Amino acid sequence: MAVMVMFVLYASRDLNPAYEATAMTLAFSTCALMFLYSLIFRYYEQMKFSDKKLFYIFFMLIVFAALALVSARLLSGEDDWICQNGAWVKHGQPSFPAPTVPCE
Repeated sequence: MAVMVMFVLYASRDLNPAYEATAMTLAFSTCALMFLYSLIFRYYEQMKFSDKKLFYIFFMLIVFAALALVSARLLSGEDDWICQNGAWVKHGQPSFPAPTVPCE
């Protein structure tokens, strides 16, 4: 499902150039999750998880997810064009021109 959303966003990059960055981030995130799942399931049967090890693994996954969310928020740009009252209004200093699609 994430791959389908990625393709739709990438195809819509003409509407807003930020869609391309979002699509690439989604694609790399999907690959990273598949790699993480493969590591977990590959070594799951080889390791015996005690309660302490299981707690540390889940704690590290939660910390990783929190860091990913915080970094996505801090590193994402707020410079964009916003549709207000039928016109494209600058928000910040976008590095791309206003969309050519009518604003509704």
